[in-house]
Amino acid sequence: MEKHLLMMGFMSAIVLVSVQVHSREFVQCGGSGHHDSGRHEGGRQVEKQECSWTDSQSNRQIPQFSVKFEHDGTSSTETVFICRDLGHVLGRLVNGICYTSWYGREFANKRFQVLTMASQNYHWEVATERIDLYGATEQTDKYLVKGSYESGFNTYVCGVTDGHGVLRAGKLLNGYCWYGAGGRERSYPLASGRVHVLFYTES
Repeated sequence: MEKHLLMMGFMSAIVLVSVQVHSREFVQCGGSGHHDSGRHEGGRQVEKQECSWTDSQSNRQIPQFSVKFEHDGTSSTETVFICRDLGHVLGRLVNGICYTSWYGREFANKRFQVLTMASQNYHWEVATERIDLYGATEQTDKYLVKGSYESGFNTYVCGVTDGHGVLRAGKLLNGYCWYGAGGRERSYPLASGRVHVLFYTES
């Protein structure tokens, strides 16, 4: 009996520790609109003024502090911002249209949400190993930025430079960065070394 109680206490401690660690794995930025469907994960809730999803549409000016996808070594001349549609599918905002991908197709959205965050609170980083399984990172001062929940996993913000040198932004899911281009859904695996992932960092 004592051995059983000791084992139960040990298992409870493991669960407690995993919950505490899990609560620091990713960031859920503030915002309005539809709630994610399916299971809800813990995550770190960031104050709205630091990180938020701002409602917008094609005929409005881009909100201040909108997050850009950019990195050295690209010849792309387009300015790409991070957006998600009203169903919270992540994509790229170019010239007032939010392009998202879903089940093999690309969609152009005139109503959407834009990710806004102060520049000192985020950075892009190339990732080559699977980090999106539970949103875990080795460092406790940076966090993946959650977009939504699809196919049993959270989605996180990612971007690639495609074979034509064009910047594409989309959703990190199942070890791939999925994005829309030419009316279709395309992807690059993390192992390709072409995937940039957005991290929220402590200011």
